Amino acid sequence: MDDTDFYGVGLLNDQTHSFNYVIEMLVKLCGVTPEQALSMARLIDRNGKAIVFSGTRDECENMLRLVSGYGPDPLLSNSNGPIAG
Repeated sequence: MDDTDFYGVGLLNDQTHSFNYVIEMLVKLCGVTPEQALSMARLIDRNGKAIVFSGTRDECENMLRLVSGYGPDPLLSNSNGPIAG
């Protein structure tokens, strides 16, 4: 694999998903530790976005499907769907 075969999945900050939701999702889907997920969530909150997963095109497309399928945040009544990727 060379540099042209490397892709990333980014998440955007929004007001319809809690820190707990983002952390849980990152741990379950990306296989990171809760501490790593917290760091990523803070980065998303501070910068408005962050790359949370990288890999081949197929791996990243699959991760986008998983994120999209994760659904709304059950902790927030204004959460109507998955987090924006």
